[in-house]
Amino acid sequence: MDIKKPNRTISRVEQSIGAGAKRFFAMEDDPISMPRWQSALFLEKAYAEHLLVAVRLGSHDVATGYVQHKLSSNTYLLQSWQSNVAQIIRLQQCEFVQRLTEQELEAAQA
Repeated sequence: MDIKKPNRTISRVEQSIGAGAKRFFAMEDDPISMPRWQSALFLEKAYAEHLLVAVRLGSHDVATGYVQHKLSSNTYLLQSWQSNVAQIIRLQQCEFVQRLTEQELEAAQA
């Protein structure tokens, strides 16, 4: 009986940490804009490590894909994750950059 109590406590802690992490990393409808230096840092990391990202643009459109090329110091080429459509992303347009996994995208579309 003493063994079950710590296991329940551990599972509650795991659940609360998991729920907190989901809330922390979830892209809300109207999140606060990132500072430009942070958007630049995230896009540079996404380019260097070939990460799947969602970029919210100034018009509140979200572009999702992989940063394929760095065209200039503040311009990137974003390749859509599902198709051959590419989009030029300027740092001035970016309001928010979020790293994603393909499983998260597929779950969101289902």
